[in-house]
Amino acid sequence: MKAQTWTVLLFLFTSSLAAQQTKTLAIDCWSGGHCALPCGGSGQGNYDCSDGTGGWTPTCAFTDPLPQGSTLTKLSATVWTHQCSSSSTWQATINGLPLSTITDGRSSCTCLNSPCLDNTHNSLDYPDGLPDYVYGGSNTFGLNVQSGVICVEHVDLTFTYSAGQIATITNTPPIIPRGSALRNNCVQYRSDLTGVVTKSGQPQSGVALRFRSSRGSPPDTITQPSSPTNSAGTATGRITTYRQGTASITDDNADVDTPNPLSINFQAADWEAQFLMTAYIIANEADYGGPNVTNPCGLTGTWRRGFLYGNGVLLQGSGQDLNGNIITIDWARSGSPLNQNNVCFTTATCAVTASGACATAGTTIAVDRAVIPMGASVSIQNVGNRVAQDTGGAIRGYHIDVFRGFGRASMQGWGNFNGTVRYLSGGGTCN
Repeated sequence: MKAQTWTVLLFLFTSSLAAQQTKTLAIDCWSGGHCALPCGGSGQGNYDCSDGTGGWTPTCAFTDPLPQGSTLTKLSATVWTHQCSSSSTWQATINGLPLSTITDGRSSCTCLNSPCLDNTHNSLDYPDGLPDYVYGGSNTFGLNVQSGVICVEHVDLTFTYSAGQIATITNTPPIIPRGSALRNNCVQYRSDLTGVVTKSGQPQSGVALRFRSSRGSPPDTITQPSSPTNSAGTATGRITTYRQGTASITDDNADVDTPNPLSINFQAADWEAQFLMTAYIIANEADYGGPNVTNPCGLTGTWRRGFLYGNGVLLQGSGQDLNGNIITIDWARSGSPLNQNNVCFTTATCAVTASGACATAGTTIAVDRAVIPMGASVSIQNVGNRVAQDTGGAIRGYHIDVFRGFGRASMQGWGNFNGTVRYLSGGGTCN
């Protein structure tokens, strides 16, 4: 009898009704060198053939894959073969217990030119557990060829079981924590996790929950529960991340199943802190009276002095004159520190913001780029959607300055307030 090896190829996990769960385990003890075509997506393609006598070992050992405390109620075995007789009959067993006997009259012995065959053996239903099954230990699947010749590639075992302890995980909506810093121009998210462990519908205390993200750590950082589940079966933790997208949260305790993993989408989220909302405008020459100045440095023509040198262009960096032209400071020709005696002006196609975008009413806001990513789209309570395109010397921390347009009339109806801001998208590459 030749030595045998087996390989666990794949675990799949799904849920079903009435607390019944399924797991599928692929086993492969058949490697006699026959054929090369893989079956059932296993990627193996190494068969062993038998007429029920001679050179193969008809049994394959595997370790129980079920969570501790589970009850195996049904076992199905899909046998992937080529069938090399006009008719073949074989029986499948688990720990010597017959599952079923199948006769297959199909022929598919030309391995590279004919399809793989699959035949599924099903046990009876055992509500109190499959007899003689070894939980947490080694079990044996068997194939007894009774007539004909079959070439086996691998077998998929599907376990239907009643879970022991079940974890139900919920979370608070993701927020952007107060005081968190940007990383690579990406916001940090935080969500609090709550796990409740039950068995047969009853809460289970003293269970050590271990939350796990499908995306790993990093990018997701899990703060695990500080103590086992309480009398209500509850334990709490936390997830923080800078990565956008969806994370699937399960429990990593082998004794606890998570039939319905929690899905958290890290994208739109409110800042935990409220923001002070102020507004700003760009100077409009029509708002200024007083004397004029002719041919100021860099310009040809006449403008109102207060517009250029008062709290207009000199203070704000740009402004709109009576002809609709945008006047800005010519920094290359102006002195430092800047004042009315050394400033020079030029014209521009628009009022350029710190990001290089044109200031646009209904779009532009000025932010602290250490709090809100430059270029990010946000939704501001009572204001609407805006884009972080500008900065300002007085805009620090949780403070947003909303651009209203040109001239004092643009400020009509505005009043400063504190409100909620929601991050929508944009900034760095965060996924």
